[in-house]
Order: sequence, then C-alpha cells, then structure tokens
Amino acid sequence: MLLAMTVRQSIASSAIKRFLFTVAPISGKPYMNVPDPPLLVISDHLQARRPLIEIAEAAFRGGCRWFSLREKDLATAEQRDLLRALVLLGHNFGATVTAHEDILSVVAAGAGGCICRAAAIPRRREPGCPLG
Repeated sequence: MLLAMTVRQSIASSAIKRFLFTVAPISGKPYMNVPDPPLLVISDHLQARRPLIEIAEAAFRGGCRWFSLREKDLATAEQRDLLRALVLLGHNFGATVTAHEDILSVVAAGAGGCICRAAAIPRRREPGCPLG
C-alpha cells in the first residue's frame, strides 16, 4: 500500500512539476510561481481528524506555503466561508491558498488561484484572472 501511494505521489508530483514549469508560449514565463518550499497540501475534510483551519495553521507553522481547498461536497456558501478564513490565515504566514473548481468563490475570497479541469476554464481570460 505504501509503495503504491509513493508511486502515485511521484507520478502526480512529476505531472504537477511539468505543468508548473512549462513556459507559456507567448510570454516565455512559467504559468505560475510555485511557493517556496514547493509543498502543496490538498484538503479532504472526510479524512481529517481536526478542523481544516487547524490543519492549515499547523501546516503553515511547519513551513507549508501552499494550501488548496478541495471540498466538492460542501455547500457553496460553506465552502466560500471556509476559503475566506483560509485565505486570511494564509496571508498571516505568507502562504498561497487556492481552491478546486469554484472560480466564483476564489474571486470572492481573494484566493491565490483556482485549480480547474481544462473544460472549466473560459477560452478568453480576463487580465489577472486567477486560473491554473
């Protein structure tokens, strides 16, 4: 089981690195700046033993600078409130907080970005739109 998790993590890590460090064809710059250290914590409240705010704070205190809220089963208002709280907490530590799929919540909360499937990304992006 541990070996399978390690292999999956390695594959996922490689895919993330390839995407993040691929340069945009027009600007020649990476699609996004990766926080330092490049450690990403992705939430899952169904597996968490403590509230996500406490987990995020502990991760930030430990040096993590990138937290992504991935709670697709929460109501939109609940997810938006949680994202706002995480963004405020993240700012205290100089961390980037992102969310999955919910572009409107990302914009409303002032989060650092949105992780979306390619089909969810508008073809024409407005300047400064936090998509990735």
